[in-house]
Amino acid sequence: MMDWLRRMLGSRTATEATEATEATEATEATEATEATRVVEASTLRSLIAHATWHIPAAMGEQGPKMAFTADTLSIYDSSEGLGAANLAATGTQEGLFLTMDGRGLFGQALQGHALTSLTVHREGQDPMSLGPEDLVRATIMADGMTIDDVLLGRSNAADGFAKMRTFQHFKVPGREHEGRFGLMMAPDAKGRKLAAIFTTEDAAQAFVTAVESELNMTPVMKTMDGHALFSMLAGVQLDGLVFNCKGPDAPKAVAPQFAAIVVNA
Repeated sequence: MMDWLRRMLGSRTATEATEATEATEATEATEATEATRVVEASTLRSLIAHATWHIPAAMGEQGPKMAFTADTLSIYDSSEGLGAANLAATGTQEGLFLTMDGRGLFGQALQGHALTSLTVHREGQDPMSLGPEDLVRATIMADGMTIDDVLLGRSNAADGFAKMRTFQHFKVPGREHEGRFGLMMAPDAKGRKLAAIFTTEDAAQAFVTAVESELNMTPVMKTMDGHALFSMLAGVQLDGLVFNCKGPDAPKAVAPQFAAIVVNA
């Protein structure tokens, strides 16, 4: 009887240990995935912010164009890196190439191309491959960073308000209760009601991380297009709006009337 009882208890202990191990591994895998996603977002930002990408080109009817290999493309952060690649492939460092900044590349030039991968070559680092999902995220982030340029006065685009009105990926934090979404405000030492708005994935994630740490809760992050967002905010009693209050770019605070100006511009 005692042997049977020992075996049963031992088996139960082993099962509990296995379940605990599996739960720990699942938690660690989830945390690793979330950490990787944050790193990926910051990496995408650095690629988009890069001033000059060198892209292999081929001569087309209207001049040089990006040289795709099937549904893939390689880009280089320096002409030396591209020259080395040409040397390995053709025996000569010479070859056509285009140059453009990251915003132009990810925000415009790659749109309409159904790439399965983009290989990024950066001096002193291993090549990095971006898949279709990453490229979609990069395009969205590039558009969001263009909005940042307008907000922070780095761009004098005459259509700045129109860009904000048509941008499809503003992120707004809130709490859901009984099927209703309530806006969360940006932190403010004076207690003002400042609507928090985020233009990029990493800016929204920085806010989520801060709220989880400071308030021990996870806000719901809602994605809205500019027209819907600013139309909604124009009808709410607020003291102002704050874009990207937790970085990574500089925060920007504006008066509450800003919402109506965007809608009507």
